Amino acid sequence: MAVDSILLPAAVLFAVSVLSFFLARGFKPSVRLNLRFAAMLLAALAVAAPLPRVGDVAALMVLPLASAALSLAALARFARRAPPLAASLALAGSLACGIGAALTGAPMLAAFPAVLAALLIAGAALQDFAWVAALCGVALLAGISAFLREGAGAGLLLFAAAALLGLSRSVFAVEQSRDTRLGSLIGSRR
Repeated sequence: MAVDSILLPAAVLFAVSVLSFFLARGFKPSVRLNLRFAAMLLAALAVAAPLPRVGDVAALMVLPLASAALSLAALARFARRAPPLAASLALAGSLACGIGAALTGAPMLAAFPAVLAALLIAGAALQDFAWVAALCGVALLAGISAFLREGAGAGLLLFAAAALLGLSRSVFAVEQSRDTRLGSLIGSRR
């Protein structure tokens, strides 16, 4: 893929990562930290993607780790916060799969934890009837599929941007609507 055809999707992913970082400002710490971690990992992928051969290696290492962080944020928002040991093991396992994929050149090793994380995002979101967040899990699956087909190209970058923005926006919208409902139940006026 030519460098000029990937610059716009890389810029979109970078902009969405920065926006998601700031949208996460008002969340609970368990959601905010994981969402910001995923946003910064995907921003690094956006910077590395236009570089020849570096983008594919960066995607092998970043994709499983960012997917795990997004799934931990979705779990903390829609179900319950993962215990610290389980969260640490999920992140460490994803990192190990990413490093192993980069060392062996086997992209399926990096795709496996990312697919599990995308399914976890969709499942946790559907449990709370958050349709936009469930579609973020589907967008992440589509990004993984695009990565397996064409490497760190426009498909991966744009689907990752859609998943990140949708999840951060969905979390933001649900948090705001729950605060409004709670305020109306208590009787406060805004």
